[in-house]
Amino acid sequence: MLAKYQNQKKKYSEFLPPTDNHPDFVFNYVNESILMDAAKKLKPKNSGGSDTISTKLLKEVLPTIKIPLCHLFNLSFKTGYIPNEFKIAKIIPIYKSENKHDFTNYRPISLLSSFSKLQEKIVATQVFKYLNKYKLLYEHQYGFRKSHSTIHPLIKFLDNIYNSFNKDSSEYSIGVFIDLKKAFDTVDFSILLSKLEHYGFRQVANIWFQNYLTNRFQYVSIGETNSSLLPIYCGVPQGSVLGPLLFLLYINDLPQCSDFCKLLFADDTTLQLSNTDPTRLFHDANSQLDNVSDWFKANLLTLNIKKTKFILFSPPDKEYFNASDGLYIDDVEIDRIGQNESTKSFKFVGFHLDECLSWEFHIKNIVKSLSLANYTIARTKHILPLTVRKTIYMTLFQSHLEYGIVPLGKLPRNMLRTLISLQKKCIRNVAGIKGFHSSETLFQEMGILKFDDLFDFVCTKLMFKCSKSLLPTPILSIFESLSHSNRSNSFKIEKCKNKFMERFPTAFLPRIWNANSLSVRLSQSLDSLGKNYKLSKQNL
Repeated sequence: MLAKYQNQKKKYSEFLPPTDNHPDFVFNYVNESILMDAAKKLKPKNSGGSDTISTKLLKEVLPTIKIPLCHLFNLSFKTGYIPNEFKIAKIIPIYKSENKHDFTNYRPISLLSSFSKLQEKIVATQVFKYLNKYKLLYEHQYGFRKSHSTIHPLIKFLDNIYNSFNKDSSEYSIGVFIDLKKAFDTVDFSILLSKLEHYGFRQVANIWFQNYLTNRFQYVSIGETNSSLLPIYCGVPQGSVLGPLLFLLYINDLPQCSDFCKLLFADDTTLQLSNTDPTRLFHDANSQLDNVSDWFKANLLTLNIKKTKFILFSPPDKEYFNASDGLYIDDVEIDRIGQNESTKSFKFVGFHLDECLSWEFHIKNIVKSLSLANYTIARTKHILPLTVRKTIYMTLFQSHLEYGIVPLGKLPRNMLRTLISLQKKCIRNVAGIKGFHSSETLFQEMGILKFDDLFDFVCTKLMFKCSKSLLPTPILSIFESLSHSNRSNSFKIEKCKNKFMERFPTAFLPRIWNANSLSVRLSQSLDSLGKNYKLSKQNL
């Protein structure tokens, strides 16, 4: 490990951000109510760790043992001691595909003690409350956080491009998509504990996390055969509740290392930079990538440069730029995604990007999922009752369509024809009616939204959350209320340089929201929003 990083130029501590004076983290006393609330959040699974006690069984017996368990948890938080039994992972290899005799074709599932998971759930709740209160987490970290989802980094990513394109002198924009090798498994314990101390987890709290991370063991279980115990020397515990949270704190200072705009979704790191001069843009990006590489080396994380990609987004009023020089990390060239390249698109938090932002590859991916769902419904339309077919439609068809619909709704109609046609075909199969029947009345009869209405409603829900400040701060900052005394609950409309810019969420989301009836815009909850939206459509 040390030989691998002997050429590192900086220490991890050089990147740590300054922290305001705030109280140190202290574990709160755990009472029976807190214990039972934490247990409710655990999924009732039948699988058990080394102690063979499943979360389902634990939830059933908890009312009987809650008093002594509260006492034991509180002792742990006062002393920093964690039972060794809580730190043993049972690894179950799950076969994926191809050769069954090749261990790389198995996915390891880590099963931990249910008691440990319950305690971790309590700790995670307290830690998140502390981090949120003092705003210690990087604002553009969208992974493993309440009220954050994959649509949020996409909207911010597109907003950055929109702002670059929509300037008086439009700018080229580069997006670099960093890939790491087993990031969660290679976290260094000493660095993590030092960072925890930096953020206020000191004294007993730091001792507790030290005991939580160290002296952990794992064994592999296949059938009735178990391997011997082997120690774990690095990495946040897999299958744990606290593992993802600890990784967020480990990578939390990454934004300090460069001038890129950084968007994080757990270990998925996206870097953005823009400039009117594409040659200068490539020069600056290469310079900043050296700083990013220094951060990863200092933190003993390994870049997977072969899987790291970049896209150059060209403004619609400027020519395509074919760079003679590329982007490099540690003298290794990064592959470019583009029309003239071997790879045409990149999957960014579930959305397929291309350099023209045509969403062509994203549509093709959605069509694959929707076609399979439609086939399933078509095969069962003479077997299953209508209510079940509608449930299958909502689960397999509309869920996929709704998830990927935000960047699509303002595309030219001819690009959406396949999706719209496929939805109509599926609705006829749900209704059990032959293909020549009009789908218009079927949507109304079954209370299912057509593509255009679904897009409109998904965008309306998003802006409703914005109006209620229920979105991450960086997303809220994109949209501005019309006035301080905003009785109509409307947002300002962005002025677009050209028609192409109207495809961006920054431009169309406020327009869609403002076009809704006043009753919709003044809704007080998501439930009332849905009812008011349907009533407004019926009255049209």
